[in-house]
Amino acid sequence: DTAVIDGQSFNISVNDNNEDNNSSNSSETNSEGSDIVSPMNAKVISVNVNIGDSVNEGDVIFVVEAMKMEVEVKAASSGKISTIDAKAGDQVSSGDKMASIN
Repeated sequence: DTAVIDGQSFNISVNDNNEDNNSSNSSETNSEGSDIVSPMNAKVISVNVNIGDSVNEGDVIFVVEAMKMEVEVKAASSGKISTIDAKAGDQVSSGDKMASIN
């Protein structure tokens, strides 16, 4: 999940000390890599990558806006952008897949 404090977005997770719990920050892991998901209901302001681009953990992939507040959506892992599912101007809901990293 993501928390927004004073306009800054922070990835958060809860660890209940259960070794079988494989939670992730702002992306979900699947067999093909990790998905970048929207942290909130928002409008996509910018897409900072193209398919095939190499990214590092923490790179800003998207900027979204809700209630006149811009939030950076960052890569939770390093790899290459394999899909982009959102474009500038799109409305996204919390949890919607925006891109994938392999």
